[in-house]
Amino acid sequence: PRDLEGDPLPYKLDYTRDSLQRIDTLLDQIRTKEAPKHEVFIKERANQNFLYFLGFYVGKTIERNNPGAQVEWIDHQELAARDPGLAKIWTYQFETSVICVITGGRARQGQFLPLSSILIRLFEGPHEKSVCQRLVSSR
Repeated sequence: PRDLEGDPLPYKLDYTRDSLQRIDTLLDQIRTKEAPKHEVFIKERANQNFLYFLGFYVGKTIERNNPGAQVEWIDHQELAARDPGLAKIWTYQFETSVICVITGGRARQGQFLPLSSILIRLFEGPHEKSVCQRLVSSR
């Protein structure tokens, strides 16, 4: 695999905080070099798969770095069944299509929208969000 400049990818995904920072770097590169448009980007199935992969990876990394933590994945329909009030706040869209529910361990408990963090970083920039933010806030 190669990055956007044709160089070998330096993005080792090893479930560490550093790997989440590398994902931030990748998202920053895509934003600055490709300048994708949100609505166009998320309509493409390959891009959706890429974003889901990153979202699930972030959740698994939180789980692995917080002994005793458990991560459960639910879709928006399940969220609506469990917490109708929150489902009304987090209306259905791509960013809320999967929700990471974190319990146990020293991780911050509750629902987390990794796709939202990823898309904010991708489309708004590094000053807005970091995919490693949730992991850092659990320490």
